Amino acid sequence: MIDSHAPAVTGLSAELESSAGAIAQKLQVAKNPLIVSGTSLGSEAVVQAAANLAWALKSVNTNTRIVFTVQESNSLGLALLDHKDLEAAGQALENKENATLIILENDLYRRADSQFVDTLLNAAQNVIVLDSLENGTTPKADVVLPAATFAEGDGTLVNNEGRAQRYFQVLDPQDAIQESWRWMGELISLRGHELSGQWHELDDVLHTLAEQEPLFAPSLKIAPLENFRIVEQKIPRQPHRYSGRTAMHD
Repeated sequence: MIDSHAPAVTGLSAELESSAGAIAQKLQVAKNPLIVSGTSLGSEAVVQAAANLAWALKSVNTNTRIVFTVQESNSLGLALLDHKDLEAAGQALENKENATLIILENDLYRRADSQFVDTLLNAAQNVIVLDSLENGTTPKADVVLPAATFAEGDGTLVNNEGRAQRYFQVLDPQDAIQESWRWMGELISLRGHELSGQWHELDDVLHTLAEQEPLFAPSLKIAPLENFRIVEQKIPRQPHRYSGRTAMHD
């Protein structure tokens, strides 16, 4: 309905065809049309349809834009890693004694069938969960370590545009709360791994990531490193006086 050169869609009901016509008309008169789609439905066809719509609209309006979102803040970052799925984790635990399963800020019951997750958790001798919220997985853990939220720690994620995005600690967490990478560093130390004692700052983790996954090497350049100083002082994230200064202590 927008581009006569695009293939026609057959088999539409009268109601759907009427809706499509109304949408096409509104898109054609828009000055800066934006098509928004994403991966939440797990449907490749939906993504392709959004792309086809944008291409068709581009032929009549060069200001057309399209954006794809992902389900969570670091979904794309995980997809870029050379990772394996939960089924592979289940296979790794089969017939393995004294295995420890570490679950990093995730509720497995949102990722897979509950029966499969129960089997996975029962197959591990020890289950360690790092998280900032209680969820369906935490009651099944032998040990739960309190992880900092994005506002309580420093970190980096990959956003829906594929950009490495740095965030900095704003709130001062109480008790034993700390970033997951700090907990992981301590667990590594307990195991006597070669990384023992090396993860003191976020920069140390990013250097390790860049060595193991060269694709993420540019993440070291998106913000000044920990040792960066101006007149021997760090760059302040707030002015010396700011109205919310007491709110940083939760």
